[in-house]
Amino acid sequence: MRAIRIHTPGPQGHLASADLPMPAPGAGEVRLRVAFAGLNRADLFQVAGQYPAPEETAMVPGLEVSGTVEALGADVDGLAIGTEVCALLTGGGYAEYCTVPATQIRALPPGLSLKDAAGLPEALLTNWLALVRHGQVQLGERVLVTGGSSGIGSFAIPMLRELGVQPIALAHGEEKIALCQQLGAQVVDYRSANLAETIKAHSPQGVAVVLDMLGGPFVDTAMQVLIPGGRLVSIALLQGSRLEMNVGRLLMKNLQWTGLTLRSQSAETKAELWREAWARLGEAIAAGRLRPVLDTVFPLEEAEKAHKRMQDRLHSGKILLQVGA
Repeated sequence: MRAIRIHTPGPQGHLASADLPMPAPGAGEVRLRVAFAGLNRADLFQVAGQYPAPEETAMVPGLEVSGTVEALGADVDGLAIGTEVCALLTGGGYAEYCTVPATQIRALPPGLSLKDAAGLPEALLTNWLALVRHGQVQLGERVLVTGGSSGIGSFAIPMLRELGVQPIALAHGEEKIALCQQLGAQVVDYRSANLAETIKAHSPQGVAVVLDMLGGPFVDTAMQVLIPGGRLVSIALLQGSRLEMNVGRLLMKNLQWTGLTLRSQSAETKAELWREAWARLGEAIAAGRLRPVLDTVFPLEEAEKAHKRMQDRLHSGKILLQVGA
């Protein structure tokens, strides 16, 4: 089968086409014929040797796909061959076929296309894990979303509004700011001279939750703008993993600080996240109120170009690879 494989992972890592064996579904798994694969920054880190993946998918990136059920492993019930689905993977999505536990896929509701569905699993489940499970967002609260125009951020904004929460987004550039506003967020330019004071000007009372994709020095800014009892949830470290901060704010304001990745969650937890998120938001997805924002679709063979677009932060929303649709 056609696939895109990582060669020499590390600082000189790159992607190249490969011909790989067809994967066979194990017990409890299905094999999908992939239509589209979604890009995530974790894929870039995997190529760079900075984000270890399970051995069976270490050389083929791809954490989410849409496609069609092509074969069923033993002990799989409730799925039929030919069903169109989207799936959360631990890797292996940059290929014509992949295998995945049946508990980590969802059949597409009418009206949700294979293209839109490919960008759904990571955005939906990362945001549910970060904002609902760990951030414990409550009706009427104000939430600060960093990377408002990213794949995760551009889904977080309408998702928060669906949950009755008021989003404030960080973004930069006329088009990205406009996108966040169209999605329903107040927007703060993250390159403001005094970011904490600019955020407070938009929300003088502070924010209850910060969805942090920046790390580094931004962590101290986040703690400045959080209300007492606020929750900081870190899911990426684009500004680095080291910082200097006033730890006193963490104590005196009774703040909670959580870090997480979706890939590291157990298969059982991923299945629970699907059930929880779909029960609350599945109707909004089916009705079209909640959709991933799509940026650019590249052919599978141009995965390197797709990675470059994400690396250069030129995208707004999800970048996809078209594999077989």
